[in-house]
Amino acid sequence: MVTLHRVLMGVLLLGNAVAFAGVDPPVRAVTAALVLAAGMGKRMNSDGTIPLDYRHLVVDTGARTVDDVLARRTRSLILNARAAAEAAPRVARILAGELGRDPAWANAQALAFQELAAGYALE
Repeated sequence: MVTLHRVLMGVLLLGNAVAFAGVDPPVRAVTAALVLAAGMGKRMNSDGTIPLDYRHLVVDTGARTVDDVLARRTRSLILNARAAAEAAPRVARILAGELGRDPAWANAQALAFQELAAGYALE
């Protein structure tokens, strides 16, 4: 079943792929317009990802840790380590809510990921 969420995810994935070809700004503008028009929510951080993206990764693909979401499934850590570190606490809260974990677990996940991201950030 094709849903608006799946269409938006496709556009976001296309935007990431096209970014490597050097046409990032137009794709991000179209993606942002689609997200705003759909009323899907606010941007999470400076890399343009939205909360629904992360919830989808937990619910539909089985992501279980902040590292799993931001390093492996979205490649945010490699693409923009600072933005990934900025998103870590919010991603941890989403994970904790979806997985039934407590706030202490979310805080530990966020801190561990931010320490990891510090090693990837460019000066």
